[in-house]
Amino acid sequence: MAQKVQPGFEDLQDRQVPDWYDGGKFGIFIHWGIYSIPAYAEKGQHFPDLLKNDFENLIKHNPYVEWYWQNMRVEGSSAAAFHKENYGDAPYEDFRAPWEKNLEGFDAKEWAKLFKQSGAKYVVLVTKHHDGYTLWPSDVENPHKPGWSSERDIVGELADAVRAEGLKFGIYYSGGLDWTWETTSIESAVDTLATTIADPAYNRYVDAHYRELIERYKPSVLWNDISYPLMDGMADLFKDYYKAVPDGVVNDRWQAAKPINKYFRYQPLKWLATQFGKLAMKKFDGPLVGAEPAHSDFRTPEFSFFEEPQEKKWETTRGLGWGFGYNRTETEEDFLSSDELITDLARVVARNGNYLLNIGPDGHAQIPADQASRILAVGDWLRANDEAVYDSKPFGPGTVIAKDGAELNLTRGKNGAVYALVSDLPASGEVTVQIDGLDGQLALRRLDGGEIEGSYENGTLRMTFTGEAPAMPCAGVQLTAAAS
Repeated sequence: MAQKVQPGFEDLQDRQVPDWYDGGKFGIFIHWGIYSIPAYAEKGQHFPDLLKNDFENLIKHNPYVEWYWQNMRVEGSSAAAFHKENYGDAPYEDFRAPWEKNLEGFDAKEWAKLFKQSGAKYVVLVTKHHDGYTLWPSDVENPHKPGWSSERDIVGELADAVRAEGLKFGIYYSGGLDWTWETTSIESAVDTLATTIADPAYNRYVDAHYRELIERYKPSVLWNDISYPLMDGMADLFKDYYKAVPDGVVNDRWQAAKPINKYFRYQPLKWLATQFGKLAMKKFDGPLVGAEPAHSDFRTPEFSFFEEPQEKKWETTRGLGWGFGYNRTETEEDFLSSDELITDLARVVARNGNYLLNIGPDGHAQIPADQASRILAVGDWLRANDEAVYDSKPFGPGTVIAKDGAELNLTRGKNGAVYALVSDLPASGEVTVQIDGLDGQLALRRLDGGEIEGSYENGTLRMTFTGEAPAMPCAGVQLTAAAS
């Protein structure tokens, strides 16, 4: 059943996703802020796994560094123990001074050059996370924490540098949580729901921030998080945004917070919600994605992705390790390898998605080498396989598994040719797989210039990688001729 169109949003329903976003496929997310000074969160489980396996103690074991202000307040958490041992009773606000001092090491142009080399087509910067601190010198005063903004215009500097490299620039903004407005301690998943802010004053504050960001920086992406304060004014904000940035896009985390949510912080309603949540998450078996809002251009599963091609555009987001922000305890063993990143990217592209991969700069405004090396490897792969990735569409089921275990992620390029991005290639170099729709069109070509031969009969594709084995994961192969 089609979702009912909410009043005021009628004119937005037929909007098409712009070509730059649909075809861009790979973007860089940046979580960086005051929390990058303590730079600590517990490791061990990704957020979707915690929701499923330990719903009740989600925040106690929260792997997200950017939640440090809350994590350090949870009794019995490793974050609380870490804070006590290293900072005693110091408040979170004490991390502001060293973070701002270390901004002298911030070089937006160097960051932008790295992102260009990574093959990313767009960059999304966290401009305000749940701690409420803005990375631009806002004229919209925080009534609960005056001056809680950076004097240096980090947003503007990075926007200019990214665009100078030919990339699109977007912004993330936490609309649902702001711990300078709602100071109740969050110790469970239900507390997170209970502390989303459904307040007219906060709604005006968020609207003013968004309009300031749109006017100053013309972001190509509005990436809201958690929820939006109220439905009031949301449709007008979208319409005004699209007038200012006609090829802009908005994500799907704009569900309006409900005033009744605050009652979930009280027993026994909190207990009942927790029990229901535990049962629901144990049965849940899909990507971590919220309900459809009144309007969005794309869906945003987190640390997960859809298993099949989706009609609606989507974008998976994740960090290289356990979370997003820089975690001082993460090592090489905690990060996805470049091979794993590339394989995941191929899967996402073959299912009509984009991959928004997070970088977590440290408290000295540096992108650590173990993060940079991985995205540079992705860039090398994208340059070698660009015709199979950028501006492509899924072909058939998107992903197929060969008899010998090889995985083929299928796309149709802008030139009309069908491509396979082949991972887990057996040592023999031989792949046999069932693929419908290639009759009379086979034109095998390895994108790395290596040798390949094969045949296609009755829906069965047989390929043999002859000569040298592919040097990169997910070897790109053109299967059919380009359209004339």
